[in-house]
Amino acid sequence: MSELVSVKVDHLEFDELQLTLVHSMASGIRRELEAANVNSDLAQELTMNLLFSITTILDGSQAMPESANGAYPFLTFSLNEEATELLATKHCTSMHAYAVGCAEDVFEIGGD
Repeated sequence: MSELVSVKVDHLEFDELQLTLVHSMASGIRRELEAANVNSDLAQELTMNLLFSITTILDGSQAMPESANGAYPFLTFSLNEEATELLATKHCTSMHAYAVGCAEDVFEIGGD
């Protein structure tokens, strides 16, 4: 028997979580580029570019290639392990707006 899923809509709480997600993605990209011995300046540029590209796709602000039925991503956050309580926003996500700032931040403060 499956449980019902409830969706909480709270733009401010959602925005905090999407910022945290983008920052984590920036840190992860930076770590991988540094592990591949990419120099710092190039690693920062690549982190910004990759992060911006990924977040625009997740936001739906850049079309997904080959989307068969016009579907687009719709991000939610699970508020519990069972994923029966989800957090969403009424609007499209705006992760791409945080991409450059988060990439700059992980290089200025050292990442994680």
